[in-house]
Amino acid sequence: MADIHRDISPRNDAYEYIDGGFRPNTQKLLSLLSGPELYGTPLVAVRELLQNAFDAVREQIAHERLNQQNPADPSHEFTVGEQNHVKLGLECAPDGEWLVCSDTGVGMSKAVIQDHVLVSGTPKRHDVLDLERRCAAAGFSLGRTGEFGIGVLSYFMLADRVVIRTCRSLRIPMKLVSDSDLIPVTCSELKAVVFGAKRRWRSYRA
Repeated sequence: MADIHRDISPRNDAYEYIDGGFRPNTQKLLSLLSGPELYGTPLVAVRELLQNAFDAVREQIAHERLNQQNPADPSHEFTVGEQNHVKLGLECAPDGEWLVCSDTGVGMSKAVIQDHVLVSGTPKRHDVLDLERRCAAAGFSLGRTGEFGIGVLSYFMLADRVVIRTCRSLRIPMKLVSDSDLIPVTCSELKAVVFGAKRRWRSYRA
């Protein structure tokens, strides 16, 4: 079989062949995704923060309802709901002012952090889809919104540092730390058990 040789060259110098392709400016994209230019107002970051917390609590309530003898009983939603909470507050510390949001939701595992929290534009998690189907089969709605889906990058519209402490079920508690330059993001294991999640923002300093 004869060797095939391909020689790509412009005809009569009409064009120049470039061996390349479209590629994103990663830093610029991250800046757009975490800036008010895309969303109009930095307050959507607080909305995203609270939505994530409430969705986590709704998942926790759904899991607890599914363990009841009659999950469809509406009274379970109020009974279980009273045992869970979302709290938003402001802490003044030596290193600055921190906006703190804590919840008693399902929390996050290492896989959830790596494959969803740190990845923009990911679809709904398979475990959430499965939970929605189980709730529907039991006769009630999960009630998880997931409406806006901006992601944690939006937090940096109001903060220069984000710290998340979380624990999912009986798995190893995790701590996620990221600064406003978005690089690096560190994720470490915690020895103390933290149920649900606690998100802390340090406001931009004047």
